[in-house]
Amino acid sequence: MSKLAEEVLHVNSKTVLVFRIFEANTTASRVPRDKHTLYEAYKKGEAVEFHALYSPGAHSIPGLEEWFRRNTSYDKPSLSFTLS
Repeated sequence: MSKLAEEVLHVNSKTVLVFRIFEANTTASRVPRDKHTLYEAYKKGEAVEFHALYSPGAHSIPGLEEWFRRNTSYDKPSLSFTLS
């Protein structure tokens, strides 16, 4: 488990940690390995939210556009947002 997950769960063990998962379709020239490349593939329709083609909306990601625009440190994981 990541250090961030351990810290968050230590504060409240009933916290749910959600990971953003995408799929690259067969037209993708390569699998995105970073957020910038993922966003470019997403805009072209080469990458989609998990199961978007099989069950549209079932795994939609709240705040996805904001997440893409937010600067990211690749050194360690971070929280995107919290819901109460």
